[in-house]
Amino acid sequence: MSSFELQQVDSLWEDQTHPSDTSSSHIVAESRQKLIELYKDCSKNFIEHTENLINNGQLSTADAVESTQMHIGSNQEEVKKFIKIEQWLANLYG
Repeated sequence: MSSFELQQVDSLWEDQTHPSDTSSSHIVAESRQKLIELYKDCSKNFIEHTENLINNGQLSTADAVESTQMHIGSNQEEVKKFIKIEQWLANLYG
C-alpha cells in the first residue's frame, strides 16, 4: 500500500473511535463501507496507472496482463484481511 492509502486506513480508525458515536451497528457498517471504498480506489488507481503505461508505450500488453494477474492475487489477500477486520469489528461492537 502507498503512504496515501495507509493514511486513509489511519483516518478510518480515527473516524471509528469518535466517543460520541455509540451505535455499534453503525460503526461496523461505516467501517465496511470505508474498506470497500478504499479497495475500489486502489483498484481504480492501478487500472489508470497501467493504462497510462500502455498508452505511453512503457508497458506491453503481455506485461500488463501479467502485472494485472499479480495485482488480482494481491487484492485477494487484501480482501481476506478486510474480511478479518470486519469480523473483528463486528465481534468488538457486537
